[in-house]
Amino acid sequence: MRDRRRGFLAKIGREPRVTGDTPAATFEDAEGDEDSFDALLRAVEGTALAIYAACGLPTAAGHYARNPNGGVWKFVAESLTPEERFALMQANPPERGWRFGRLADLGRLSADPTVVLAGTLLAEVAHMRTVGRAGATSGDLMRAVRLGELWRQARDVEAAAFSGDVGGAAAEQT
Repeated sequence: MRDRRRGFLAKIGREPRVTGDTPAATFEDAEGDEDSFDALLRAVEGTALAIYAACGLPTAAGHYARNPNGGVWKFVAESLTPEERFALMQANPPERGWRFGRLADLGRLSADPTVVLAGTLLAEVAHMRTVGRAGATSGDLMRAVRLGELWRQARDVEAAAFSGDVGGAAAEQT
């Protein structure tokens, strides 16, 4: 399976985030070790980004815009201040069909359940990274458990991508 995953990621122009001959990171590997936990988050993120790529969405972190014609998401900037985001929305109002979002938002705004799953994973990984710096609460730990469940679903979707059934596997998961 690892060789097939590497081939899939190479085909979409991405290198696997977890490298070497060791098995992919698991939640058990991350217990009590910050470096392992970061590797686990990178593995979860890699799964989500592979789904994005397989579904034709961008994979680079940053802010994106989509025009009223419903075209592809275009990269706007790596980071924007709230003032810059507001100015962008004023110049291209959502009422006229413009859509804006960060990378994780693109998936969560989709009608495709596979892409929604991947966007949710990206958002949760970002949250877990923030929590790791600030200290976790019991609510954060519950989110971590949910993240594990979502990752399992996403890995099932990613495995289905090897058989060419990306959308169908996600629909069965929800």
